[in-house]
Amino acid sequence: MAGQLRILLAFLLIGAVCADSTQIPTPCDANFNPSGSYSACARRNVYNGYIPNTIGPRKVAPICNAGFLPYPGKEDTCAGDDSWRTAGEPYCYQPKPVVQPCTTFSICAKRVVWDGYFPRTIGPASATVRCNHGFQADPNYVARCRLDNSWGIPSGRHCHRICNRTSVTNGYFPKTIAPAIARAVCHPGLFSDPNPKAMCAEDKGWVIPQGPHCYFQGDVCQAADHEGAHYAAVGDGRTTSGTCNPGYFPIVNIQDYLKIARCTKPTGWSFSGVPICRIYA
Repeated sequence: MAGQLRILLAFLLIGAVCADSTQIPTPCDANFNPSGSYSACARRNVYNGYIPNTIGPRKVAPICNAGFLPYPGKEDTCAGDDSWRTAGEPYCYQPKPVVQPCTTFSICAKRVVWDGYFPRTIGPASATVRCNHGFQADPNYVARCRLDNSWGIPSGRHCHRICNRTSVTNGYFPKTIAPAIARAVCHPGLFSDPNPKAMCAEDKGWVIPQGPHCYFQGDVCQAADHEGAHYAAVGDGRTTSGTCNPGYFPIVNIQDYLKIARCTKPTGWSFSGVPICRIYA
């Protein structure tokens, strides 16, 4: 029975076995003739692994569990009498983790700026401003937490006031980010007068001049050309200054000789002052 078990073990390990004159199983050559003596050593467990079933004589390193490696030089030998010969108990060890060197870093404390702040930041790294309620960050301003724990913050205003949509008679001024001017958006069919415009200011919010800002079409003087200058449409009671048409050029020191156009309904345009544009000679 033991011999049959040896033959079965050898068959499982080397694929084919032969029996010599002593009926001892032995490895076969290409013609299935006995090719020499051998030993068959059964699997055995070692620390954190095992030595597999082995046809000997030969040295065998342990097969280790996941996360473990064979200890160098600690091999087992499958001897001729089917037993293991151990020069030093083979076993598997867990390698020490590779410790990455620490990189140099910095810590920049929270920095308050106009209408917002830059948060505490681990650097070196970039940081964007966090704005107070009612303000919006300017995407063009990015601060840098430097390696010496100091901030590199560009000058200027990092947070801009948000002027929310506000209603006026027959229209509204849209949401606007300061500093900027805005023209009224009027109800369908009405005219939005270009002057005066409202201002979204950083310190005050909306600065809206006295209206009206939206006119019915019957209360509007349509755009007109006069003495080489072009005057945009405005509402009743408004004034405007012109711009020179193609082929004309502004008179020198034009700011001292502005020609003012006034819209008075139902009369229409009236002009005062001297001509502001001169035709090319």
